[in-house]
Amino acid sequence: MPLDTAGGCREECAKVKSAEDPFYRELGQRVRGFRAKRGLTQDNLGKMLTPQVTRAAIANVENGKQRVLAHTVAQLAQVLDVEVGLLLPTPDQTEPGLQPKALEQELKEKLDVSAAALKRLSTRFKDTRN
Repeated sequence: MPLDTAGGCREECAKVKSAEDPFYRELGQRVRGFRAKRGLTQDNLGKMLTPQVTRAAIANVENGKQRVLAHTVAQLAQVLDVEVGLLLPTPDQTEPGLQPKALEQELKEKLDVSAAALKRLSTRFKDTRN
């Protein structure tokens, strides 16, 4: 069951599989890290949210198996005493295929070009993303 504290889309959202979504996996790892750093259990953290959520729901978030609504992320940040941005992954952390080394490897496998040309291509691609 998604952390749908607004009560709006429980049925529909429950059908969405987020376990494969790197964004939620990284978000969950960050929540787990800050929770542990604060000495909170999953149960404690769930009870600090409004409305309260179960220990199992927090476990699902931490394992990247549950989508989290924006206002819940804001609440988690407040309870964990961190900036919201510290909970949110960057694109490089959620899209491993866009990492420069991974990009170079993919180009090397698909193109017949020198190592220097690969480096220039991946650098140019990285520069266009910024």
